[in-house]
Order: sequence, then C-alpha cells, then structure tokens
Amino acid sequence: MKYLVDANVLSEPTKAVPETRVVGWLTDHEADLGVDAIVLGELYVGVLALSEGRKRARLEAWFDALARAIECLPGMRRSAGDGLDWCLTYGARVGLCPCWTR
Repeated sequence: MKYLVDANVLSEPTKAVPETRVVGWLTDHEADLGVDAIVLGELYVGVLALSEGRKRARLEAWFDALARAIECLPGMRRSAGDGLDWCLTYGARVGLCPCWTR
C-alpha cells in the first residue's frame, strides 16, 4: 500500500461526469491503494441512504467490488462491515451519518 485514499477519491468514477484525471490516477495506482475501513463504512452508508432502484443497485455492485479488492490499513478494522458498524453507531451519535435512522 502506497496511497491512503478517502471516500471522495474512491467514489469519483461513480459520478455522472467523473474527473478523468482522478479516474486515470485510480486506474494507474489500483494495486497501491489502501483505505481505512471507516471510509468504506462511510461509502456504504451513502449507498444505503439511496432509494431502492437502478442507481442504488449499480452503486451496491460497485461498492461490493471495491470492498473486496481494496486493502484496509494494517492494524485497523479489517472490513467494510466494521466501518459500517462504526458509522451506524458512533457516527449516528455525533450526527455524522444522517441516514442511520433509515
């Protein structure tokens, strides 16, 4: 792992008009990317906040592939489920995850 990336960078390819330089950088460095599991949780909470439909289904598939492929920080929580748990518990208590009640 050479690069620790945040949600805004990871989610760039899912935008209607993604920034091509960011998408290119992600592609070029795919094998070198890492993430904190909490970031995965943040992304998944965002997906869960969407209404059922094609967009949500597309993003669920995207997230599933991402979560299986990306490396989590060593010594940190090791799965998207742990990050989601953090978002839904701690994040909800401090108002960081507005969709926790859905």
